Amino acid sequence: MRNTVVCLTGLVALSCAQPQPEIIDATPPEPTLEIFAESDRQWTGVAMTEGGRVFANFPRWAPEVPVSVAEVMADGTLRAFPDEAWNAWTPEAD
Repeated sequence: MRNTVVCLTGLVALSCAQPQPEIIDATPPEPTLEIFAESDRQWTGVAMTEGGRVFANFPRWAPEVPVSVAEVMADGTLRAFPDEAWNAWTPEAD
């Protein structure tokens, strides 16, 4: 038993003598938000593709809502998706 204690003491002493790795502050940076686009209409959904395309949808609660689904362009403008004809639906239509 005495030999085991002596060996363990020697291993502990050797491990303490080794240079210790530098401790690096691994605190992640504060996240930031950036406004990509704005609208005076209510958005009820936003999605982004793996390629970075952004889509938004709008409830058709009033006739002045221009589109139900739109692609949000890089300059913040909206383009009807998939096209104007698909977005031309009104509550009175079939």
